Amino acid sequence: MSNKSNSKGLGIVGVVFSMIGFLMLMGAGLWAQKTFSFKERAQAVEGEVVEMVANRGSDSTTYAPKYSFIADGQRYNVISSTSSNPPAYSVGEKVQVLFDPANPLDARIDSFMGLWFGPTLISVMGSIFLLVGVIPLFLVWRRRHNVEHLMRQGMPVMAEYQRVESAEIDDNGKREFFIIARWHERESNQLHVYRSDALGFDPTGFISPKQLITVLVNKQKPDVYFMDTSFLPQQRV
Repeated sequence: MSNKSNSKGLGIVGVVFSMIGFLMLMGAGLWAQKTFSFKERAQAVEGEVVEMVANRGSDSTTYAPKYSFIADGQRYNVISSTSSNPPAYSVGEKVQVLFDPANPLDARIDSFMGLWFGPTLISVMGSIFLLVGVIPLFLVWRRRHNVEHLMRQGMPVMAEYQRVESAEIDDNGKREFFIIARWHERESNQLHVYRSDALGFDPTGFISPKQLITVLVNKQKPDVYFMDTSFLPQQRV
């Protein structure tokens, strides 16, 4: 098919983004499972925010609560792994703390931010990556399906070659080329112009002036068509 390079590029993008999204969703699921397991074994105790710890980044500063609680007669101070701006807590604020009896320093504030913000964020990002990946894969599948349908049931017309058009697709000067052909439908006295799928090379030297090129057209939807460019030499990548 003449659109091999485009389909291959879309397919690669789709697979990469889908894999990243899938792995992120798996990670979010494992994180959520660990959180459920932590909640099952954790003990609850009242704690108090003793400090808002600043986390300074290149663009902004966020604040993580440092909270104190007593377990088995011993006081523990823990800095939350989540931070925000504006701060989610204020110094002196009472909070519900969950801690692992076997390791009291493994503690978290019993809130959405303290327990579920991380897995939720990763799952949302993973869903976006997966969606971005599925869309190009669907477009590639639909294009192949349409071409296969046209190859079986499309109405063949002999369109006369007109010219080759090109378009720059990146900053390095790489170009795509398109064959333009037209067919005069005498019954309705209409002129139909067809454009090939993208080609990775200039086909001008392989086409004769006024050469007739087969175009397979959907009878019910004339705007859906496929120009057969199998007469061109196959480009090896």
